[in-house]
Amino acid sequence: MKNKFLLLLLLSFISLKAQQDTIRLKDLVVSDVFIFEADKVQNVLLISDSVIQKSPYSLTDLLKLNSPVFFKEDGYGMVSSPSFRGTSAQQTSVFWNGINVNSLFLGQSDFNTINSYDYEEIAVKLGGGSVVYGSGAIGGSIHLNNELNFNQQTEHEVNLLGGSFGTAQMGYKLKSGKDKWAFNLVLNRNQSKNDFEIKKKNYKNLNGKFYANTLGFNVGYKINNHQKLFFYNQAHSDLRHFSLIEPTENKTKYYNDNIRNLVHWNFNSVKNKANVKAGYIYEKFRYFDDVDATNYLSSGTVSSLVLKTDYRHTFYKNLNLSVLGQVQKSYAKGDGSGIGKEERLGESIATLLSHQVSSKLYYEAGIRKEFSNDFKSPLLYSLGFNYEYLKNLKFKINYSKNFRMPTFNDLFWQPGGNINLKAETTNQLEISNEFNNGKIDFNVVLYYNKIEDMIRWVPTLKGYWAPENTHNVESKGFETYLNAKLYSSKDFNLKLNANYAYTKAINKQNNELLPYVPKNKFNGTISSDYKNWNFYLQNLYVDEFRINESETNKVKAYTILNTGLYYAFGRENKFNIGVDVYNLTNKIYQSMPNRYMPPRQYLLKIKIQFI
Repeated sequence: MKNKFLLLLLLSFISLKAQQDTIRLKDLVVSDVFIFEADKVQNVLLISDSVIQKSPYSLTDLLKLNSPVFFKEDGYGMVSSPSFRGTSAQQTSVFWNGINVNSLFLGQSDFNTINSYDYEEIAVKLGGGSVVYGSGAIGGSIHLNNELNFNQQTEHEVNLLGGSFGTAQMGYKLKSGKDKWAFNLVLNRNQSKNDFEIKKKNYKNLNGKFYANTLGFNVGYKINNHQKLFFYNQAHSDLRHFSLIEPTENKTKYYNDNIRNLVHWNFNSVKNKANVKAGYIYEKFRYFDDVDATNYLSSGTVSSLVLKTDYRHTFYKNLNLSVLGQVQKSYAKGDGSGIGKEERLGESIATLLSHQVSSKLYYEAGIRKEFSNDFKSPLLYSLGFNYEYLKNLKFKINYSKNFRMPTFNDLFWQPGGNINLKAETTNQLEISNEFNNGKIDFNVVLYYNKIEDMIRWVPTLKGYWAPENTHNVESKGFETYLNAKLYSSKDFNLKLNANYAYTKAINKQNNELLPYVPKNKFNGTISSDYKNWNFYLQNLYVDEFRINESETNKVKAYTILNTGLYYAFGRENKFNIGVDVYNLTNKIYQSMPNRYMPPRQYLLKIKIQFI
């Protein structure tokens, strides 16, 4: 272990000594640089700022309406789990400015606790990425990035939202930059009584209120033309009362706190690029079995220290060699959960080779090895090609081996934890054809994913549930993506965005479909701009899906329509007011069994920008 740690420190030292080739950096820097390069051999969706502004506050709503990802929600605003290509939430990684922020207790992120307003850029990477991003990046990964812009005029932005069921959001952003400094501040609160009723079902959402507060502070300093230093900070706190299925159930609540700090040194020259990041991540939860209780039933905290570095050297003819390393030390402590004091030391080293052979041909290859004190990791690898075989037509192919380590809960939860678990591994093949002529961007992606030693919690003869490496899973399907500019003139523009996914995930032990994996999912948005007006109509369709491996127990398919109208006015259209109507047809539907989602909902949004 010590030798591997010294190797990583040596890599950091090499990065710091990268030769000083003169180059003028772009004034805009995003911390997670590898996500953009992943698009060369895999599919990456970039969610634009205008789409983020028009979406509800939660990351769940943003992505289920604008990506092929399916979400299991225990009611509106409650626990939300993504499923990429038939995989589980634990097989999805979430990154904050390039640092993995999945809970080490659960091995996943709750997407209803992440507010999309807090970020300037959100990227969705579909498919395996463990060679670059490590454990959990099996089905896909979400990348939440804050931008810092030098030489930017100081701007203030105020966002206000209010609407049905006691829903409200108040957000403030400050962006500023000079020649040497860049600054970004985000304050945000969202809340809801979440007390909707469905009269036809004689149903009222009881004990469903929630709130969340976020403070983000980011600053950058330009040392010289090729070196910059950044500091990112985020503090988040939320409370949720868990909605009841039956009025007689016990009312419970859950507090969640997160603190994230990251120092990032960036170097960029003609032939050398380097990044060194040092981060501190803290998470804490408290669960109360009664909303009026003052003493929690269970709690847990995890503190993690992360050192992450990468160095790239460019040889002749656009041949690049990158070396990546990471050390993470985590300390966990539980109370009432059976988890005592636990530690995890994880280290990794990876090498990537990429080559732009010609204007039409690009390839990349990589290997990665992880080391941990409590599990064994296989050797990971990836190989991808991008070839433009006709004008505006690109062919991509990528093959990779990926993995997921067991979580603290998997290993140590009592009763049930299993310290003999093996890491999940996958072999994945992805092929895509992309057409882009400037007006139409159309992409078709086919994939095959084989998961071995999948970890599942199953009932035991002793009356409790325990995790086991139960079976192998085969997931296959295809996705289509369309972005089209249907009409464009000085005063009028018409656009169409649509995503479709077909997924078939099978338990190879019994050849049955996996539960909570709809075969078909579609979302599409048609939007128009006429002078200062903007109008959109949005559709979401989710096919029926099983809730267990029985053919008879299913959640019905549903179709949702949303619409909105916005008007911009004032100097440079800095004032924006709009009305959204979600679930326009007042559809009665469920995302999970016995968990009704809201009926028709009205929201008023006001956005003000000023210097």
